[in-house]
Amino acid sequence: MSQLISSFLAKAGGLHAKLRERLAAKRERIRQNRHALSETAIDDLLLKPEPDSTAALVSLTKSYVLHMRDQQRRERRWQRIRRTIIVMLMVSGMLGFWFQALEQSDLQWRFWQDHKTHIAVVEIRGAISAQGPVRAVAAIHALERAFNDPAVAKIAIVLDSPGGSPAESERIADVIAHLRTRPDAKPITVIGGNSLASGAYLIALEANHIMVPRSALVGSIGAAIPAWDFSGFLREHGIERQTYTSGDLKAMLDPFAPHSPQAQAKAQELVTQMRDQFVDRIQDRRGHLLRIDHATLTSGQVWLGEYAVKYGLADRTGTLRTLLDEHADLDVRHFRVEQAGGVGQWLRVQMQAFLGLDG
Repeated sequence: MSQLISSFLAKAGGLHAKLRERLAAKRERIRQNRHALSETAIDDLLLKPEPDSTAALVSLTKSYVLHMRDQQRRERRWQRIRRTIIVMLMVSGMLGFWFQALEQSDLQWRFWQDHKTHIAVVEIRGAISAQGPVRAVAAIHALERAFNDPAVAKIAIVLDSPGGSPAESERIADVIAHLRTRPDAKPITVIGGNSLASGAYLIALEANHIMVPRSALVGSIGAAIPAWDFSGFLREHGIERQTYTSGDLKAMLDPFAPHSPQAQAKAQELVTQMRDQFVDRIQDRRGHLLRIDHATLTSGQVWLGEYAVKYGLADRTGTLRTLLDEHADLDVRHFRVEQAGGVGQWLRVQMQAFLGLDG
């Protein structure tokens, strides 16, 4: 605003200076032609205004005022538009988080839902790891919300995973085992996806029933510890690595040092122990159903879903659609397993806490 006023004053000052110059030039012409003019004519000529002086000043002032008014109107209009957009974004964001918080809470939407019972669908997809994409804490949270929902009569866990961390898988399996044996337990069916392997199959063992598609990959029973040895590459390039440890196996499987026989033996011992724990769990849950010998079971191979049923690793073939068709009298409610990290997850947790909907 101050810049516009300064510009206007500068233009007005310039116009005034031009008018003074023109008036001085007119006086000079009058002096030179005084003998041809009467006194009255001189006064009339001096007092007669320039045709463009006053009119130009008025026109400039008017244009400036109109310009300022239009500019202020435009600024107010865009300011209203910006405020409206910001308010709409804030409202839509709050509504979105509010609905998601309601969906993931134990609160029943009685104002638009009827009182029919539900079949809860919990989808666990991806590798199982503490860092994601599937974390035990997130899967357990979804499972507990589904079990604690009084409107849920049956649980369907869609499990599509190649496995992952043994400890994370065991955490999920133990929670399912606990929920399955509660006094208010609800039937649990695990439905395999493209793969139901390794740690994912360990989880599936704790369900009441295991259903797999005919072409799913099932099995991979056991454990594996991947190890790399870049010591030969480093040696070829004149690089040596020295590691000082407090014990012979403290730095076992260091990828930049040769693996000692002790380290190799210890790694094999660990995977054998994990395999035995896995097999013990299978024997405890499905030993009476197995139609496969121990050596084949622990070979680490996978079978198609059709053959997994044949060998007793699963109960029957089918998909989620199969189960839902069999329970058409139940409504379906999905309980989402949060993916690892993200601002959205943090905001949903904060919104749930604010609304008192922690589930």
